[in-house]
Amino acid sequence: MRVSATDISANGCYVEPIVPFSVGTSLQVDFWIVSEKITARSIVRTSDPGVGMGIEFVGLNPEQRQRFQEVLEALDPWASSI
Repeated sequence: MRVSATDISANGCYVEPIVPFSVGTSLQVDFWIVSEKITARSIVRTSDPGVGMGIEFVGLNPEQRQRFQEVLEALDPWASSI
């Protein structure tokens, strides 16, 4: 499924699918950092029916997490405070 994400950090994000998954659901999340495709094992941490769900990226290695955070900070200097 393809969804829009908000509140993005190297730790996770909030997505707004029509029907969010239950808390604890394990997911595979694919996203792009510039031209690099990253696949991360993730877990649904919050689920708000009719609104969306909070996802934690638990499968990023330290290098991927740092690279992702650097890209976010380059896009939005406020990202470093998340």
